[in-house]
Amino acid sequence: RKGFGKFLISLSYELSKIEGKTGAPEEPISDLGQQAYNSYWKGVVLDILADPDCKAVTISEISKRTSMTHKHIEMTLKALDVIQYDSSEGYHISVPNSLIQSHLEKKKRIAADKNRVYVRPADPKKVRWFPHHARLLHKRDRKPL
Repeated sequence: RKGFGKFLISLSYELSKIEGKTGAPEEPISDLGQQAYNSYWKGVVLDILADPDCKAVTISEISKRTSMTHKHIEMTLKALDVIQYDSSEGYHISVPNSLIQSHLEKKKRIAADKNRVYVRPADPKKVRWFPHHARLLHKRDRKPL
């Protein structure tokens, strides 16, 4: 209830971004773990869809920005009920304004509640981590003093 699960989930995705890979939870996942991931995925996808600079977005673009797998993005979009089918265009993402407004209002409410003890998601600017293969490359390129 304090946000530690979402912090750890966001940290794991930040590490995946650094590695340039997509990430996913280990299977099988518990019911509570699935709930935590679903909540995290919905928030992240809605943040992207709410971005005014993001007019037309694809599942691949969402995956590049979040390091989420296509499978989990599709699952999240279906859970949000924003995937539409048009016989001339095929499948596309269509987000009602009410869904975006509801998401933004919820974020404002959480941020404004000063009495709530809540751990924020991992800040990508504060993550200092090098993948193992990058560390080996860095050692090899270092010159002795």
